[in-house]
Amino acid sequence: HRAGHIGFESMDSSSNGNTLPSCRAVGCKVGRFWKWHVTALVVLVGFTVLTRLLFVPEIGTYGDDTHKWLHAKMLNGEIPLSEWIWDHHTARTAIMGVTWIVQALTGSEPMAYFVPGIVACLGMALSLYFLGARLFHPLVGLVAGLALLTWTPDMFYQLMPSPFMIWFSLMSLLVLMHACGIGDGHGDLRRPQPLWAWVIAVALLHFLAYLSWIGALFFMPVFGWILWRKNGWKALVLYAGVMAGLYLTETLIYA
Repeated sequence: HRAGHIGFESMDSSSNGNTLPSCRAVGCKVGRFWKWHVTALVVLVGFTVLTRLLFVPEIGTYGDDTHKWLHAKMLNGEIPLSEWIWDHHTARTAIMGVTWIVQALTGSEPMAYFVPGIVACLGMALSLYFLGARLFHPLVGLVAGLALLTWTPDMFYQLMPSPFMIWFSLMSLLVLMHACGIGDGHGDLRRPQPLWAWVIAVALLHFLAYLSWIGALFFMPVFGWILWRKNGWKALVLYAGVMAGLYLTETLIYA
């Protein structure tokens, strides 16, 4: 009875006794936050490009800076695959994948080297925006995203693990909150279905964070605990099983 009451509390009664959704109320609510989302997208994209171009450093010469860029060029056929070397730098395949896509779209000229970092910074800022909007208000999320972008350490430009790991971890957390119904303050009246698809999405994004930097695995107990408390042990087992399966697959590929 309570679920039915919650699920239909935004419905109006028509003159013939039937209940119909209040389209005007729903439209105003959706329209109001869509305007926030579009505005935030434009502002964050513009501010990301501005701050990154204002403080462009020299291209790094360390392993993290060069290995993934050169190995992505191998995947694009610019360098023979016979020169491929497996080490802890090239094992960060999520970063290499983003770099490979960027090279395929923009080429591999020197300035293109900074594009993957820009993508990661924009991904972090947008993820923070949607987290803030979901938990509090879109303005909170926008301020958080802008505050992040004012920080311009060298690692946010080079192909370093931290920005990519943070980006994918924040995305995983955002999907986790959606799957668990956390922060549904703006009109979500039920948890998404099918739940298993959202749990798998959490695991996939978290694994991409791990493929950026192994330190992302420290979030796994927290994510698992939240899934268990909100959705039960089956969601926890599915999440852990997908993560374990992906890890075993990665290990077999290396072998």
